[in-house]
Amino acid sequence: MELEALVRELRPDHTILLFGAGSSMPSNAPTPQAIIDHLSSRFSIPSAGFNLAELTELVEQRSKDRRRMITEVRSLFKNLKPTAGLLNLPIYDWKSIYTTNYDDLIEQAFKKKSKPVGLFTSNFDFGNTNRNAETRLYKIHGTLDKDAAFGDQSRMILTESDYNLAQDYREHMFTALQMDMAESDLVIIGSSLSDADIKPLITRALQLNTKAM
Repeated sequence: MELEALVRELRPDHTILLFGAGSSMPSNAPTPQAIIDHLSSRFSIPSAGFNLAELTELVEQRSKDRRRMITEVRSLFKNLKPTAGLLNLPIYDWKSIYTTNYDDLIEQAFKKKSKPVGLFTSNFDFGNTNRNAETRLYKIHGTLDKDAAFGDQSRMILTESDYNLAQDYREHMFTALQMDMAESDLVIIGSSLSDADIKPLITRALQLNTKAM
């Protein structure tokens, strides 16, 4: 399907967006490899052959200092400002938005347009978020400013152990994605269905839909 035809047929109120790491890079967000290289240097751990989840697991296990690791990751996201297509997101009333990114670029874009967005970063946000927001934003891997290392109830999904614990804190988000996918169009931005972060999410939602039938 050609891009122009897709754009013509899309109905924002019947469309859910799923953002991957590539969507934040035009706004100078670090790539997964940049995070790997930074942590490898700071903690003096060779990174060759490791993906981000594997390296962060190694860093946390060896250093026994998750707080420092999270602080180092946060340092790479300072002073980011939304650019390009992200700034146009609030113009349309999307059914919902999902992202695997930790940054707050989408939140900034909505704030810039003075448009509220309902923010969900874990199960604990359900029932406590902005009820007046027309668009809901689900941060499936958590957000930069919340992690257990700093006393928060939930955590950023960084390490392999974090991924194993994700179900404990984000089951409501998987259920929301399941329901949205059952009745809406899905557009993936800055990633693909083969992405190691995106594919499990879609697979999980499809499995839940199958069980519900």
